[in-house]
Amino acid sequence: MVDVTHTNLREWLPTLKSTISKSSFIAIDYEFLGIPTTEDVVSLFDSPETRYTKYLESVRKFPPCQLGIACFMNNDEGSYCAEVFSFPVFKRLTPKVFSFELPSMKFLAKHKFDFNKLVADGVSYANKNDLARYRKEIERQEIDYDIFADNLEYRIKMLKLHVLEEAHIHNNPAFLESSAVRRRKTASMAVEGPLNLVGPMLIQLSPEGIVYATEGMAPVSAPLWDRELSPVEASIVVYEMTLQFPNCEFHVDPTRTILYCAEQQRIFRRGDVGEERLRVLLENVMIEISGLSQLIHWMAEEKKPIIAHNSLLDLLYTYHCFEYELPEEYSAWKGALHRLFPCIIDTKIMAASLQDLLRKHGVTDFSLQTLGSFFHSPSCGEILPLTVSFTSYHSQSAFTPDEHYHNAAFDALITGEVFVKLAYLHAMNRNKDKYAFNKLWPLENLIYVCRADFANRIPVRLMDSLYCNLIGSDPAGERPHIFRLTPKRAGPAWAQSIAPVRWIVTLLSNEPTLISEQDYTTFRHDVRRRFGSTRVDARLAPTRAYIEIATNTANTFGRVCSWLVTMDQYDLPAGIREQQYEERLISASTYARQRSTRSRKPEESHSAQLLCISAISALSALAAIAAWRHFK
Repeated sequence: MVDVTHTNLREWLPTLKSTISKSSFIAIDYEFLGIPTTEDVVSLFDSPETRYTKYLESVRKFPPCQLGIACFMNNDEGSYCAEVFSFPVFKRLTPKVFSFELPSMKFLAKHKFDFNKLVADGVSYANKNDLARYRKEIERQEIDYDIFADNLEYRIKMLKLHVLEEAHIHNNPAFLESSAVRRRKTASMAVEGPLNLVGPMLIQLSPEGIVYATEGMAPVSAPLWDRELSPVEASIVVYEMTLQFPNCEFHVDPTRTILYCAEQQRIFRRGDVGEERLRVLLENVMIEISGLSQLIHWMAEEKKPIIAHNSLLDLLYTYHCFEYELPEEYSAWKGALHRLFPCIIDTKIMAASLQDLLRKHGVTDFSLQTLGSFFHSPSCGEILPLTVSFTSYHSQSAFTPDEHYHNAAFDALITGEVFVKLAYLHAMNRNKDKYAFNKLWPLENLIYVCRADFANRIPVRLMDSLYCNLIGSDPAGERPHIFRLTPKRAGPAWAQSIAPVRWIVTLLSNEPTLISEQDYTTFRHDVRRRFGSTRVDARLAPTRAYIEIATNTANTFGRVCSWLVTMDQYDLPAGIREQQYEERLISASTYARQRSTRSRKPEESHSAQLLCISAISALSALAAIAAWRHFK
């Protein structure tokens, strides 16, 4: 694994760009300082648009704290190559206040996340909205450099004054004017004419910078920084000093502790040459500000297939942090993301398609840790009789025993490995010729085999949709229909014991029975505690006349209904109440299958079903009343 920080990012950029270009696909994974996990954030009632809006708020609120990238390439030695890079992610720009979620912090600490490293070595980033704004402000000299580092504006001004002092122009009116306290937005000063230096200068920027006194070179006595400069600070210092003194050249040494200053030869002072030099220096500033965003831009330019696991949040963060701010509309984000990365494959979708095969061999869920552990166990050989190994060239070190799941780099590596092995299983299911798998396939072939069936389908938990479809409308899910739970109304005891008569009593009652907020809250908490918040949910109608119930599967539907039948406070729809458990299972399963295969809207189907139930109940009730009057 290569550990890339803000201090060595520039050093690793050429290798990163080359590795991305050579890769067949790239696996990514993030860790976050907060995720939408509270019980009221996600709901079984959510539409795709509602869920997107909830996640959008979370992405804007909680920043990422680690990015892992694993670049997979073909290898001539009968294996694949996987280069893994880990990036602590810490935005060093405005806003300087961000939120974190306590459960997420505890989770990260439990898995040995280094928060000190995050703050000290985190790589900054900026999306294209940020970069366009910063470029415009810098070019207009309206930028406040303090957004990049504390007191940077003041330090640049003091640095310019020191250069003027060493140029021996104390009596120059321009110097006297510029040395006064100026409350301007930028660090620029109005100094007319070229700067005439006695000789080259070495300026000590921080105590770590060692400057030896030599003839013609004047060290500064009081360093302006108490530490080495960040790469962003160093690039800004060189740009601002060159902008202020265009007849001089400036360089910051590799340790970012010493500034070199010298007059240029006259041939380099021409206007066009000077403008080009400033343009290059400004580009350097923008590169340093963009930080980690450069990698995502290269991945998008190369149109590399992206592999991830349960990746909706990963993709939202990728777009928001490195491309543009998330749009308000769900469909707009899907279209923009697809244009950015035309091929995204989620390994959870792949595993779900092979669930029958995997469950026969003990895979009980499709979490990354479960899949990774299975494919690294001897049991994998029972269904994948092919040795798939991975090597690395650039990694500084292999993962140690202390590095495990929920390290973004480790998870990215496992995600890529799981994809390769799932792709082979998928190919074997489609091609029964065992001789086709007597040697490893090129990774491009595996991508091709999987693309039609899995590309651009992103799983979304607890939502009545099969998946998030990045290239079209989201397909309907296979959940049972939502049904209404109404409060029982008071009436004669004998009327409550006969279902058809109870229906008439309810129908003729003038005063509707409303459900209080307290009763609803108690009921919702009870049903979610009893069956699980991921299996059932409830919501109160705006009129407070009924409670809607949503379940995740036909089995849960049947269990919940069996429990609700025993309640004295609420009543099920007649058609559901009178069914047996097995009938409810069949009814819910049939509805789910029909809904997933037909284009008919769910509410139309539900309304038709309720209308039919109501008509049958009405006829039964009238017949019962007629019989009662006859016997009376």
